[in-house]
Amino acid sequence: MGIGAASFCETGTGDSALESAFTQLPYIKNLMQADLKIGRKDLFLKGEFMLGKYNFDSATNLKAGGFGFTAGKFLMPNKLSAVARYEEFNPDRSVVNGKEVKWTTAGLNYFPSGNVKLQANYVFKREAENSSKNDLFITQLQHCF
Repeated sequence: MGIGAASFCETGTGDSALESAFTQLPYIKNLMQADLKIGRKDLFLKGEFMLGKYNFDSATNLKAGGFGFTAGKFLMPNKLSAVARYEEFNPDRSVVNGKEVKWTTAGLNYFPSGNVKLQANYVFKREAENSSKNDLFITQLQHCF
């Protein structure tokens, strides 16, 4: 079982994709994050939570937040696992603006050797602002050092 939490405050300069869209600089960023992971050798459940506040001046601020849950189970010990994830993110919680995103992911991970992983995921995207069909199928090969 693992538990993690972090909170920090810093002056921003537009480093992330979200922050690079800000035209009102400078700003102060306050973030609070927490995660919890429980499991055993063949099964795990992980939860993540994030709240952020960007202060541009005393009257202007933006509140973002989100959470995600991931579950996984090995179908073949140390070789093949099934994974599912649900996540929500709202880039501006202070207003009802139709920019919320809700993604559900289903995937398989294959481990041909101890340090190589092949992933295949399908992401069902539900975005309030974009009603078009923009789901994703993603494959990825990872090599860990």
